[in-house]
Amino acid sequence: MLFRSPEYVEPAMLNIRIHQRALASVFTAALLSAGCATVNLETHVAQTADQALELAGNEDNIETAQAYLLRIASRFQDQGNHVAARTLLQSSQLAQPAADLGNQKLPLAAELTPSTFIEYPADLMARAANLQADTYDLAGKPMPAAMTLILLAQTDNTADAQQIHNRIWSLLEKVPGTELSSASAEAIGYEAQGWLELANLVRTAETGIDEQGRLIRGWQNNWPGHPAAQILPSELQLIATLADSRPEKIALALPLQGPLATAGKAIRDGFLAAYYLDDTADRGKTDIRIFDTAGTSFSELYKQLSEQDIDLIVEIGRAHV
Repeated sequence: MLFRSPEYVEPAMLNIRIHQRALASVFTAALLSAGCATVNLETHVAQTADQALELAGNEDNIETAQAYLLRIASRFQDQGNHVAARTLLQSSQLAQPAADLGNQKLPLAAELTPSTFIEYPADLMARAANLQADTYDLAGKPMPAAMTLILLAQTDNTADAQQIHNRIWSLLEKVPGTELSSASAEAIGYEAQGWLELANLVRTAETGIDEQGRLIRGWQNNWPGHPAAQILPSELQLIATLADSRPEKIALALPLQGPLATAGKAIRDGFLAAYYLDDTADRGKTDIRIFDTAGTSFSELYKQLSEQDIDLIVEIGRAHV
C-alpha cells in the first residue's frame, strides 16, 4: 500500500474543492443563460440587486420583468436595504413602463396603498410614487393611481406641479362615473376632496364650453387654496380660457410624439370633445389649427404663430392670448 504524507494530501483535497466550486458556478451560469427556465419570476426572491437585474434582463416578457423588479425593490425597502432598492428603481429596465398590459391585473397592485411610496427615502420618493402610479394604472386602477399622485403633490414641493396636475386629471378621467361619485362622497382630506369634486363637476356637465368654463371658475372660487385651483390641469385651463375670451383663431401647439405625447393628445382630445359638444360655438367663424411641437423649438413656433394674427395659442401648461 502506498502512503502519502499529509503535506501531499491536503493540497489535493483543496484542488478538488476548487474544481467543485468552479463547476457549480459554471452550472449556475448555464442555467441562467438558458433562458432562466428554472426560475419563476413571480415567486423568485433575489438576494442582490445585480441578481434581480440579470434575471429580469433575461426575461422576454417586459411586463413580467418589471413586475418582478418592483416586487424585489419593495422587498429590499422592507428590509431596510435602500441601496439595493435604489439600484432597481433607477435602473434602465424601469425607465419606461410597459404599455401593453391591457386589463391584466398585476399582483403587486393588490399589495400597495396610495401612501406606500412615503416609506421610501426622500431622494427616492418621487420616483417610487410615479412607478407606483404606473403600476396601478397598468393594472386598471386609475383611482388609487390618482390618489398616489395627489399625495405626492402634497409631500414633494420640488415636483413639477403642472405636470403632476395634468397626470392626476388624465387618471381621474379614466375612473368610471359610479366609482368617482362614491369616492367623492367618502374622500378624506382637503386636496382629495377638491380634486374629486372638480372631476365630478366636469364629468356631469354635458354642456358647452361656456357652461364648463363657468363651473371650473366657480370651483376655483370655492376652493381658492387648493393646488389645482392655483394651477389648473392644462385641459381645464384651455376650456376656462376659451369660455372667457371666445377667440376665433386658435392654435394648439402640443407634443403629439415622444415622452409628452400622452399629455398632448389628452389636451387635444379634451378640447375637441368640448368644442363639438358646445351648441353655442360658431364653427363658421372659429379656426382651429393643431401643431405638433415634438422636436421643434416652441419659441420659434410661437414667433411664427404670433405673426399670423392668432387669438389664442395653447401649449401644455399655458395659454397665450
